[in-house]
Amino acid sequence: MGDLLLRATGDANMMRDMLVDTVVMISKEMLVIVVMVGIMAYMDWRLTMVSLAILPLLAVAMFQMSARLRAAVRKHRSKEGRMAMLIGSMLQGIAVIQVFGREEYEDERFGAYNRQDLKQGLKTVRLEANLERMAELVIAVGTAGVLWFGVRRVLAGVLTPGDLIVFTHYLRGMYKPLRRISWVTVRLSKATIAAERVFAVLHADDRIKVRKDARPAPRFRGRIHFKHVSFSYRPGLRVLEDITFTVKPGQTVAIVGANGAGKSTLCGLLPRLYDPDEGSITIDGEKISHFTLESLREQIAVVMQHPMLFPGTIRENIAYGKLDATEEEIVTAAKRAGIHDFVSSLPAGYDTPVGERGETLSGGQRQKIAIARAVIKDPAILILDEPTAELDATSAALVNRTLREVAAGKTTLRVGHRLSELKDADLIVVLEAGRITQMGTHEQLVRMPGWYRKVYELQGGAVPPLAEASGDEDEAALGLAGAAENEGCELAAASGSSPRGEGGGS
Repeated sequence: MGDLLLRATGDANMMRDMLVDTVVMISKEMLVIVVMVGIMAYMDWRLTMVSLAILPLLAVAMFQMSARLRAAVRKHRSKEGRMAMLIGSMLQGIAVIQVFGREEYEDERFGAYNRQDLKQGLKTVRLEANLERMAELVIAVGTAGVLWFGVRRVLAGVLTPGDLIVFTHYLRGMYKPLRRISWVTVRLSKATIAAERVFAVLHADDRIKVRKDARPAPRFRGRIHFKHVSFSYRPGLRVLEDITFTVKPGQTVAIVGANGAGKSTLCGLLPRLYDPDEGSITIDGEKISHFTLESLREQIAVVMQHPMLFPGTIRENIAYGKLDATEEEIVTAAKRAGIHDFVSSLPAGYDTPVGERGETLSGGQRQKIAIARAVIKDPAILILDEPTAELDATSAALVNRTLREVAAGKTTLRVGHRLSELKDADLIVVLEAGRITQMGTHEQLVRMPGWYRKVYELQGGAVPPLAEASGDEDEAALGLAGAAENEGCELAAASGSSPRGEGGGS
């Protein structure tokens, strides 16, 4: 993050200097050189050719030194990026540093990074000085050559001493811009590396490829179907493997599993934070890749485990879900999220600043503002990614009650670890190592051997005796039910059954 901020600020400023100051300066100096060369050629074209003979030598010297300088600047900016990253991580983790008593350790680590940065910076400065000295040396050789050849022409009677003095005056006027151009070369070398670093970010491959014929999404009913979906962040390391299940409109589906099982990644595929490597995801029978990203995401709201609030007021954070929201809509969303009474009790009400990342609020308050931000969108689909993971029991109970109210009538995917909070879901999907190993209702899964029953019992839940194996129950619990594969059967079942019945059937 620190390196990205450096690229967005320091490197971008260098590019600005290159595009504005440097271009203007070079244009001006080149104009001066052309004028001076014209006057000198009018006075004596032979002396002018001698004065210009150093240009190829100067160009070669500047090219070679510039290449070395760019390499040094590239290393220097990289080390500065590491410094920025270290400072950022230290500021974010200052409480951890203090608790573990690692102030001296971090001071030494920062000092080591700083010394490396200083060493590389000095190397860069030396190369800059060498480039300027090289330019001065070449210009001195050119001046000496002009004086030697000019004196000989004076002795031969071709020029007068006064002509030579005037010529050398113009010669100084021509070489002075060359000195400035050599100095500009240093800035160009730095700006070139800055441009490399900025464009490396801008030209990074988009994870999401938007179709040219993508169209705005209609209002969703909320029927979601994952069909043989597989995904990997890196080639050969599958995070999700052959995921297939269906969510009916208005259903709540819980996605459970151990840490690293792929739960959050699975939810991230729906708003197209990533695209699957294989398989397809449809909403109301249409592939989500057929819709524009904006129209797709406009109908999906997400409440995350770590609620991200932006610097500003409570009103601005709630309205972030709908930028043109009216005051009435903001208040209504806050009431539905159960945060209105608290906000009203504040001296500044909805104009109360929340601080950076909402640091002036408690965890439950931040989460409820995040819920209000999601509610104000009036989404067709709601994704709840471990919304109570960092809350105490009381706050979690209050948030759960709020979530049940706001999720009513909406298709909801909820990720969680506290199975007691999820047992009322219409369908529970168990992920293990990126695969669906169980799928069914709480009543079905708790009577089947497997991850769900084991973890539910470990969390203090009362488990009934294991059910005798039956074909239908095995299919539901193992996620192999034909309904998850057959679109036609699912639609037929949806036409005559309740959401809860749909989730539990096979």
